[in-house]
Amino acid sequence: MAQNITHQYSKKVLDKINPQKNSEALPLTKSETLLSIVCCIVIVLLAIVTVHSSNSLIIAQRNLENYQRKVNNLHNANASIIENVSNLSSKQHLDKVAQKDGLKLNNKNIRNIN
Repeated sequence: MAQNITHQYSKKVLDKINPQKNSEALPLTKSETLLSIVCCIVIVLLAIVTVHSSNSLIIAQRNLENYQRKVNNLHNANASIIENVSNLSSKQHLDKVAQKDGLKLNNKNIRNIN
């Protein structure tokens, strides 16, 4: 019997120190429900904005690479044309064309002016 009394007493003391909580969840208020809905909407919108901005960045990068490729192609074409012009306007080429047409260069009539 003494053990039973001490057991009951210790149980009461422990219940006062560590009261057991109800395992039932409290219902959400309207403001808590509204706040959770707003938070979910904001999270979804942020995810959509992130995906959209990343997609826009990828498209802009692709466009930049295409323009750089076009600029490089034009630069190479211009360099090739400039090389052809310099080859065609060289003295040796002009002399070959003149000889084909029967023209001669008279060195007596040439003067160098500085």
